[in-house]
Amino acid sequence: MDSWLRELITRLEADPDLIRTLDAYYLHDMSRPATARALGVHTRTLDYCLRRVHELIGLRPTSTRGVRILTAAVAWTFADRLREA
Repeated sequence: MDSWLRELITRLEADPDLIRTLDAYYLHDMSRPATARALGVHTRTLDYCLRRVHELIGLRPTSTRGVRILTAAVAWTFADRLREA
Protein backbone atom coordinates (compact mmCIF):
# COMPACT_ATOMS: atom_id res chain seq x y z
CA MET A 1 0.00 0.00 0.00
CA ASP A 2 2.76 2.38 0.96
CA SER A 3 4.60 2.12 -2.36
CA TRP A 4 1.35 2.24 -4.36
CA LEU A 5 0.24 5.49 -2.71
CA ARG A 6 3.71 6.98 -3.08
CA GLU A 7 3.61 6.18 -6.81
CA LEU A 8 0.28 8.03 -7.16
CA ILE A 9 1.70 11.02 -5.30
CA THR A 10 4.81 11.04 -7.49
CA ARG A 11 2.65 11.13 -10.60
CA LEU A 12 0.52 13.95 -9.18
CA GLU A 13 3.58 15.96 -8.21
CA ALA A 14 4.54 16.09 -11.91
CA ASP A 15 2.20 19.08 -11.94
CA PRO A 16 2.73 20.97 -8.65
CA ASP A 17 -0.71 22.60 -8.76
CA LEU A 18 -2.62 19.31 -8.70
CA ILE A 19 -2.09 18.53 -5.01
CA ARG A 20 -3.02 22.09 -4.06
CA THR A 21 -6.07 21.92 -6.34
CA LEU A 22 -7.24 18.62 -4.86
CA ASP A 23 -6.76 19.94 -1.33
CA ALA A 24 -8.85 23.03 -2.07
CA TYR A 25 -11.48 20.97 -3.90
CA TYR A 26 -12.02 18.66 -0.95
CA LEU A 27 -11.81 21.49 1.61
CA HIS A 28 -14.63 23.22 -0.27
CA ASP A 29 -16.81 20.10 -0.23
CA MET A 30 -16.18 19.48 -3.95
CA SER A 31 -17.94 22.72 -4.90
CA ARG A 32 -16.45 23.78 -8.21
CA PRO A 33 -17.41 27.48 -7.90
CA ALA A 34 -16.13 27.77 -4.31
CA THR A 35 -12.90 25.95 -5.16
CA ALA A 36 -12.29 28.06 -8.25
CA ARG A 37 -12.82 31.24 -6.21
CA ALA A 38 -10.47 30.05 -3.48
CA LEU A 39 -7.78 29.22 -6.03
CA GLY A 40 -8.38 32.37 -8.06
CA VAL A 41 -9.02 30.43 -11.27
CA HIS A 42 -11.90 29.94 -13.67
CA THR A 43 -14.09 26.87 -13.16
CA ARG A 44 -12.93 25.58 -16.56
CA THR A 45 -9.33 25.72 -15.31
CA LEU A 46 -10.39 23.72 -12.26
CA ASP A 47 -12.16 21.21 -14.53
CA TYR A 48 -8.98 20.86 -16.57
CA CYS A 49 -6.96 20.13 -13.40
CA LEU A 50 -9.45 17.51 -12.26
CA ARG A 51 -9.35 15.87 -15.70
CA ARG A 52 -5.55 15.95 -15.56
CA VAL A 53 -5.62 14.04 -12.27
CA HIS A 54 -7.76 11.37 -13.92
CA GLU A 55 -5.40 11.19 -16.90
CA LEU A 56 -2.32 10.86 -14.69
CA ILE A 57 -3.52 8.25 -12.22
CA GLY A 58 -6.77 6.82 -13.56
CA LEU A 59 -8.92 7.92 -10.63
CA ARG A 60 -11.74 10.40 -10.90
CA PRO A 61 -11.48 12.97 -8.09
CA THR A 62 -15.29 13.06 -7.88
CA SER A 63 -15.85 9.33 -7.44
CA THR A 64 -16.17 7.75 -4.01
CA ARG A 65 -13.01 5.70 -4.56
CA GLY A 66 -11.19 8.76 -5.90
CA VAL A 67 -12.18 10.91 -2.93
CA ARG A 68 -11.00 8.29 -0.44
CA ILE A 69 -7.66 7.64 -2.12
CA LEU A 70 -6.90 11.19 -3.16
CA THR A 71 -7.67 12.72 0.23
CA ALA A 72 -5.22 10.19 1.70
CA ALA A 73 -2.64 11.18 -0.94
CA VAL A 74 -3.10 14.89 -0.20
CA ALA A 75 -2.82 14.32 3.56
CA TRP A 76 0.27 12.16 3.08
CA THR A 77 1.89 14.81 0.87
CA PHE A 78 1.33 17.55 3.44
CA ALA A 79 2.55 15.28 6.26
CA ASP A 80 5.75 14.56 4.29
CA ARG A 81 6.28 18.28 3.75
CA LEU A 82 5.90 18.92 7.48
CA ARG A 83 8.40 16.19 8.29
CA GLU A 84 10.90 17.69 5.84
CA ALA A 85 10.58 21.18 7.31
